[in-house]
Amino acid sequence: MKSLKFFLFMGLISAPGLFVGCSKDKADSPDSDDNKIKTAKFTVTVSGATSGSIISVGASGNNTAGELGIWKVNGEDRGDEAIIALNADDFTGSTQTYVLEITKPVFRIGINLTGDLIDDAAPYKISYKAEINNKVVKDDPNVTVDQTHDYLHTYMYDQ
Repeated sequence: MKSLKFFLFMGLISAPGLFVGCSKDKADSPDSDDNKIKTAKFTVTVSGATSGSIISVGASGNNTAGELGIWKVNGEDRGDEAIIALNADDFTGSTQTYVLEITKPVFRIGINLTGDLIDDAAPYKISYKAEINNKVVKDDPNVTVDQTHDYLHTYMYDQ
C-alpha cells in the first residue's frame, strides 16, 4: 500500500508540468492577448503536519512568450524556477502558510495538491484558496486529512 501511495504521489506532483510545461508550435501558439490571467494568488496553509504527513504542492504555468519562471513565493521572486514544489518539510517548520503568486500575465496555470498520511500518523488540516484576476475561484478551508480522508486535487486555470 505504501508503494502505491508513493507512485500515486509522484505521478500527481508531476502532473501540472505535463499540462503546461511544453510550448506549442508557432502555428498553434496563442498571441499576447491570450494571456487572460493577469493576477493569480494561491494560498496553502497546513497546520498540525508531522513527519508522517504526506504533503505536496506543485504549481506551474506559462505565458505566450514561453516564459516559465513566473512565480514568487511568500513575496520572494522565484524567477528562475519553472515549477514550484513544496513538500511536508516545508510545512513542518515555522512556516505553515505559503502564498504563490504570478509575476507576469499567463494563459494557463496548473496546481497540484496532495495531502495524505503514512500509517498511523496524526491528522492535520489543509486549506487552499485560489484567486484568479482578483476573484476567489476555489476556497477549501480547514479540510482534515486523516486515516480515512485524503486531499488529492489537480486544478487547471485558463481563464
